[in-house]
Amino acid sequence: MEVKHYQVMVISSQVELEAERRAVEESLVAQGAFVSGFSFPRQTDNYLLKLNQLCLAAVDYVVILTNRQYSPSSAAGVGYVHQLYAAAVAKKIPILSLIYKGMDKSIINEDDTRKLKEFVSLLKEGDYYEWHNLDGLRHATERGYEKLIENHKARGWHRNENVVSADTKVINSLKNQISLLQDALEKERSNQSTEASDVKITLDYQCKAFYGGTMKNITGTVSWLWNSVFLAVAPQLMEDTKESTIKIALQEQLLESEKIHLEKKVPQAHAFVDLRISTSTFNAIKVNLRAQSLVIVKQGKWKLTPLGEHRLLSQAKAI
Repeated sequence: MEVKHYQVMVISSQVELEAERRAVEESLVAQGAFVSGFSFPRQTDNYLLKLNQLCLAAVDYVVILTNRQYSPSSAAGVGYVHQLYAAAVAKKIPILSLIYKGMDKSIINEDDTRKLKEFVSLLKEGDYYEWHNLDGLRHATERGYEKLIENHKARGWHRNENVVSADTKVINSLKNQISLLQDALEKERSNQSTEASDVKITLDYQCKAFYGGTMKNITGTVSWLWNSVFLAVAPQLMEDTKESTIKIALQEQLLESEKIHLEKKVPQAHAFVDLRISTSTFNAIKVNLRAQSLVIVKQGKWKLTPLGEHRLLSQAKAI
């Protein structure tokens, strides 16, 4: 049988109610409730109010405990307990009020007594029990909480292992379907990427040639397969890599592969350095690799996607 637990917030002042509040909390915990909330000392500020408001946002029920004093108040003269009561009513949280009817507790003054009387009148518009000693308070808490749960249904909480097996089967079935769809998607992307790798891109470049004691700029054009471009940059992209570093690595490899052609084109040159591809060409490479889902570009850094890693490693194995 599923056992459901509820989050219950206890609201009270701290003045002459420490033992009583503990008795209420113990009674609630004994009935499976999770208890939250902070009591208000005689001298307090809005910080405790804010903490209690955070607690209020997550509870199923509220229990208000009173004595013969209204409660510590804000500068406007409204009690903090009263403010939390109003917030709980606005949120439509079921409230159980435990109202003191004994004579052992002290009072402050006539104004405080008047405010308490008006507040108690509000509390009595809802569910409430009266008490005059600790034994009566425990009995009122137990009986009132049972009635609260019975009359006001709440979502509550239960452990994950109490989820029925049918739900577990549905979840596992959905996970399997997601896995199959992901595999199919990766396969389709891989096929599209393989087809695109057989297409060529024209790389326009410029480099410097040394000959006759001078240095001159040489321009050139070469066509590479997209797969060759990918293999030129991919090893650097196993980790996040700056875009400038990638461009330098590509240009160095392009210069190395073009040296034979450049030596034929300018036979009198004894060295070729500083090859650079145009910005438009490099941007075209970036866009294409992203379109093939081979790389991801974020904050000026490139990195291989899972598909890109698979592509690189599968080609490495084939070598």
